[in-house]
Amino acid sequence: MLLKVNRQEEHDITKYINLYNVGADFGIRHYYNQSKRQRRGLATGAFVGNYLALQSTSSWWNPRNAGRHLRYDFTTVAVLWGLQRRFGNHGLVEAYAGLGLSNDIRARYTDTGYELQRRFATVKPEAGIKLGFVL
Repeated sequence: MLLKVNRQEEHDITKYINLYNVGADFGIRHYYNQSKRQRRGLATGAFVGNYLALQSTSSWWNPRNAGRHLRYDFTTVAVLWGLQRRFGNHGLVEAYAGLGLSNDIRARYTDTGYELQRRFATVKPEAGIKLGFVL
């Protein structure tokens, strides 16, 4: 997100903020081996343990010449394996990896500029590390 100030147009707050990329993640998780963790004396419950997940991620972008309009970029549907642990009283640490199908846009450069091509589903690896905060 880029914050831009223009003194001549202070009355229109929408001209101050330019978003270049917006995304959303949705998913479902199954935390497994919770009873085994409990027998070992480890933490159990929501947001703790190893999991399998089905996750969908979508993204929209704003080309610099499009004003305040967002354009659809891609969607990925992935199967993930991950682990999530508590960090202190309010923190979360998470790591995950998996494979997913993505419909990334394809572009090629020509003499007249970039040409967008048809979307094809491709298999892509997905991995990440997240830090979180719980109230």
